[in-house]
Amino acid sequence: MRLWVVVFTYWCLVSPSVADRCAAEDALAAVVRIQSDGEASGVAIGPEMVVTAAHTVAPENGIRIDAGGSMFDAEIVWIDRQIDLAILKSQSPLFHTLPTHRDPVAPSAQLWSIGYPLGGVKQMREGTLLGLYNGILLTSASVDLGDSGGAIVGCESGEAVLFGIIRGIARGRRWPSGNDGLSGSVAIPATEIRAALGQLNN
Repeated sequence: MRLWVVVFTYWCLVSPSVADRCAAEDALAAVVRIQSDGEASGVAIGPEMVVTAAHTVAPENGIRIDAGGSMFDAEIVWIDRQIDLAILKSQSPLFHTLPTHRDPVAPSAQLWSIGYPLGGVKQMREGTLLGLYNGILLTSASVDLGDSGGAIVGCESGEAVLFGIIRGIARGRRWPSGNDGLSGSVAIPATEIRAALGQLNN
């Protein structure tokens, strides 16, 4: 993980398009590996709270969180399989978290996908926001199997924020505005995450 932090931090410093923007270490460290129905990704949004895609977790298989090599058991405390979102509670605290984005997301906003593609090492890939269609974020940031539940991250006032949770690959879907055939990613927007947290806390 440290290698990715160093590489991305250097890239942020030398690239004028992202100068003075995100704290890469926070964004990377907040993305964890989920082990349940295979291997996938998740994002820590609170000291014991992880959000992921619902299709990545199967309670009958148990749920484990791998945070930088530290393994913790977890349980589902909220899930909606229709929107494909789940909130997990870790049995031990997580030290790196990401805040959720609150402002309307502007088309063409620069962002990054972060996850564990193919169950391998954590990766960050650059893209842009193409739009919000029927409650789903469409981005040009590439993803692969294993990235599901990972983060779509953008920048807000110099801070890395969570724009959405990766659902899967955009390829093969039909979209308006001439985006048919795109090979990017689809994600659950941060508004859905905040709504889920509101239900959980009521």
